[in-house]
Amino acid sequence: MRTAVFEDAPVAAVPAPPQDAAQGIRLSAREREVLQLLATGATNREIAAQLHVGPDSVKKHASSLYRKLGVRNRTEATQRAPEVLGIL
Repeated sequence: MRTAVFEDAPVAAVPAPPQDAAQGIRLSAREREVLQLLATGATNREIAAQLHVGPDSVKKHASSLYRKLGVRNRTEATQRAPEVLGIL
């Protein structure tokens, strides 16, 4: 039995899922908001007040985005913010 090989057959392009400017980092809309506010120097309480959530929610979002960015604290996250948010 012979198998046909189609060398010139077009390959269907698979669209890439949406992601942030940095390679492969996917932040939720809320994580992006928290990161933007962290970059302004706002405290967790200030961020919570602005987003109408509790300070513990801000902590959880911040911890999640630190993990996704591979950073240890808000200073390192702020340094990566322009790259991640696509404002370089």
